[in-house]
Amino acid sequence: MCKRSNHFKYIFLLFLIVLFNQGCTDVISGTDRGEKMRTQRIVGGPCEYKSYRGIATITSVRETKEGSESRGGHPYQGHEVRFFFFPDEKVKESYGNVEGKEYTLKLTNSRNPGAKFLKKYGIEAGRNFECYLKVITRGTCTPVLFDFSTIDLGDYFEFKEIRK
Repeated sequence: MCKRSNHFKYIFLLFLIVLFNQGCTDVISGTDRGEKMRTQRIVGGPCEYKSYRGIATITSVRETKEGSESRGGHPYQGHEVRFFFFPDEKVKESYGNVEGKEYTLKLTNSRNPGAKFLKKYGIEAGRNFECYLKVITRGTCTPVLFDFSTIDLGDYFEFKEIRK
């Protein structure tokens, strides 16, 4: 009787190992089941946006407290740049309605631009820039983005100059 009980435990344990191993190999080996599991687990992207052309009007530019003593050794004096966006056509998505709201222009790394950046791109209060409002239509990324045609928000030359 005791031997039968031990055989049952071993067979059950072997069954669990095979079952667990099969689930792992499906995901790893790329079978259809594993592929379906991977695609269902995507969080964030891929995202798609609809673009609306318009004009961004800079309303104010002012120095911030952001400097070398704050924000983890920020290498230059940051400037807060505020703007309004006026689309050329009506934005269809309700969450993309940006008219009458003021926004802050940030570099791609979420930092405020410095004085040299502002000078390089001619950013000052009262100036207008061609801009595209990007409104998300698919995915779970940032719902509204602004893409300036003549301003490269990924241009970190000020940061690199100081770090040399």
